[in-house]
Amino acid sequence: SFGDILKPMGYTEAAAGTLSVSLTQLATDLSSFSNISMEEAQQRIQGTLIGSHENALKFGVTITENTLKQELLRMGAGKLIGAQKEQAKVQARINLLYAGTADAQGDAARTSGSFANQLKRL
Repeated sequence: SFGDILKPMGYTEAAAGTLSVSLTQLATDLSSFSNISMEEAQQRIQGTLIGSHENALKFGVTITENTLKQELLRMGAGKLIGAQKEQAKVQARINLLYAGTADAQGDAARTSGSFANQLKRL
């Protein structure tokens, strides 16, 4: 489902596929860390990618226009226009989401033996 969002935003099929795998792993970790369903984690990440930044708040990540602009400048994408700028914004949101969820990354593996994660696996 991530690929369905990324391809229309200018990502190649291969890039969308690779990024989809990474985002699915992130969703797994965020689901585990936040004790929410995998479906909710995926939906919140998808919402964040398209610019509904309030979705990221569930994970403790605040994305504002200022932080997005700062990340675009850091990426060297401050002067892009059109479709290239929109794709850069998606990448900036992904970067901010990863940076803001560092504590959650790897949580599914670390806590795989917990009751909540065993129940999810069932």
